Amino acid sequence: MNMTSTPDTNDFKSASSTGNRLSGFWRDLSLARKLLVAFGAIALLALLIGVISLLGLTNVQNSFEASLNEGVAMETTSQHMATDLLTARRHEKDFLLRWQDQGFDTAYTNYVVPNQASLAEIRAHNKELLAFASVVGQDQTQSYTDAQYKADLVTLDESTNLYEQNFQKTVQLIQEKGFKDTGLEGQFRTDVHNIEDRIIGREDLNPLVITMLTIRRHEKDYLLRGDQTYIDQTHQSVTDLKQQIVSSDILESAEKKELTALADQYVVSFDALVEKNAEIAVAIEAFRDAAHTMEPIVAKITTTGASLSSQNIKAAETNSSRTLLFSSFTVVIALLIAVFLSVTLSRQITRPVTQLTTAAHELETGNYDARTDVTSRDELGTLASAFNTMASRLKDAFALITKRATELQSVAEIATKASQATDAPDMLQIVVELTKSSYHLYHSHIYLLDNTKTNLVLTAGAGEPGRKMVSEKRSIRLDHERSLVARAARTGEGAISNDVTKEPDFLPNPLLPYTKSEMAIPIAIGDNVLGVLDVQADHIDRFTREDIAIIATLAQQVAASLETLRQFQVSQKMARELGVVATVSTATATITDTNRLLQEVVNKTKDAFSLYHAHIYLLNEAGDILELAAGAAEFLGWVSDDALRELYRGCRALLFPGLEDFGMCPVEAQACGRPVSAYGQGGALESVVDGVTGYLVPHGDARAL
Repeated sequence: MNMTSTPDTNDFKSASSTGNRLSGFWRDLSLARKLLVAFGAIALLALLIGVISLLGLTNVQNSFEASLNEGVAMETTSQHMATDLLTARRHEKDFLLRWQDQGFDTAYTNYVVPNQASLAEIRAHNKELLAFASVVGQDQTQSYTDAQYKADLVTLDESTNLYEQNFQKTVQLIQEKGFKDTGLEGQFRTDVHNIEDRIIGREDLNPLVITMLTIRRHEKDYLLRGDQTYIDQTHQSVTDLKQQIVSSDILESAEKKELTALADQYVVSFDALVEKNAEIAVAIEAFRDAAHTMEPIVAKITTTGASLSSQNIKAAETNSSRTLLFSSFTVVIALLIAVFLSVTLSRQITRPVTQLTTAAHELETGNYDARTDVTSRDELGTLASAFNTMASRLKDAFALITKRATELQSVAEIATKASQATDAPDMLQIVVELTKSSYHLYHSHIYLLDNTKTNLVLTAGAGEPGRKMVSEKRSIRLDHERSLVARAARTGEGAISNDVTKEPDFLPNPLLPYTKSEMAIPIAIGDNVLGVLDVQADHIDRFTREDIAIIATLAQQVAASLETLRQFQVSQKMARELGVVATVSTATATITDTNRLLQEVVNKTKDAFSLYHAHIYLLNEAGDILELAAGAAEFLGWVSDDALRELYRGCRALLFPGLEDFGMCPVEAQACGRPVSAYGQGGALESVVDGVTGYLVPHGDARAL
């Protein structure tokens, strides 16, 4: 039997077997060897293109880095200058506002010295900004030439010097003017007291006393309002006083000369004070004009720096985009060459690479859900897995950044709306309502420390449950060991419970039945804790350490707003009290009868200031006994023991001028926790411990009592 074979069939089988072996060999190769075989032909080309791209990118970066840095540096320096100017103005205003309360030396240290430091920083920034004159000419808007820029810096330096000179002059003039018992003000008060000492108390000189009171009223009106009308009225009243002195039949010739000389000296002192006040006003106007000259220049330089920085950044971005485009173009060319040279050999590589490239481009355009489906076990599989992990992390990071940015924006919006409130309760209510809605919380409320610093009192709460709890006047003791709110107030740090049901002493609140997690943040200024901002969520694990930082920022804003409102209320109270004093002074200025005058003063003082009682005691002629001259009080007569105890507890101290063998009044007052001031004789020696529960003074010493 003849056996034959077909050559074509054998050749086909041989070729097929060879192809399978090659395919298996290719699959078994590592990715590094596949790339070596497939892209070896274009390695040099790719390297050359990469070098060209790198050099181009380096040149671009170097060409724009200098100008970019200059623009940013100019913007930063000008912003620092603007901040220093604001700081200097704040210290200037604080000095003018508070030097009388704090004393000149203390206010000088607290405000004038920092003001000078800020001005020194402004001068330093001015010198730094001069170096950027050439950069200003690069502004594409052509709104600011380098010549104008240099001229503005010269003007700014001159205005800084003018501001400093006039502010220092103002400080010196204020020191010369003095306050109460110092300077020119102290001198004219001494002069007027010299006149009063010689006429007040003499019944035959009542017309002079009335004129003197009129002078004092005009003088005080001038000190309060600074109006020229009161200066003229003071001069006229002094002239009237001198005429009364000359025409008096009671005064001796020597007394007339002395009183006339004292009146002239008072006018001299008063006019000196008026002149000093005028000089102070001129100096203040001068340094304020200088500051007003500085402010628009600083703002203009800041705007120019920001414009240059923005322009440089845009130019760098444009050039970077071009470089990226060129680099991408070269990569595409390399890929085309690679496909052309090894289309059959690289198919197993190009498919996963294409998928990975597509996912990378999607990720670049902001699609953080982009993933690759490459599942091989070689390096491409490892790379694909790493890419998916990176994309997932980028997505989480971007979501976190977006969340934090939104939360910080919410803090700013809440702080802005809260700052528009005029009283603390409204401000706090705005904060809790906006906090709850802005951060999608289940509930939020605010506790404030009471005056005793021992209890945290619920002051504001979101929604109807919050208002109901506030109306119930709920509070938490500061020393409560298990309370999250109390712990935050004690430690001054934020506290979190991400599953309140696991807390050992958790008690559900029927008004907030779905609370699952809670965070408490202290509201504090420095180390001074004012209260706690408490927020709650209706699911567990709601809060993180990052949430503490966000809400702590809001709590700081709340603390600053509380302090601002407190200062505002103090200023309002002071203004109201000064108005009452002026009203009382005006109402009694025309009363000539001494007894009626004193009685009217105590009546109006008691009513105006809502006092429990008011008295005026005058020394007798011997100067050893205080005699009741006028009083405005309610005589209660007999009261019960309980009422008596409340009266004792409501007083500041017991003044006991009597002399008894024992005396129950001092004992009762001390039993109610109130000190006693008594003469050091009789029963007071046994019931009052001098310097501990009260004070004992020599008998008959009315001034000491």
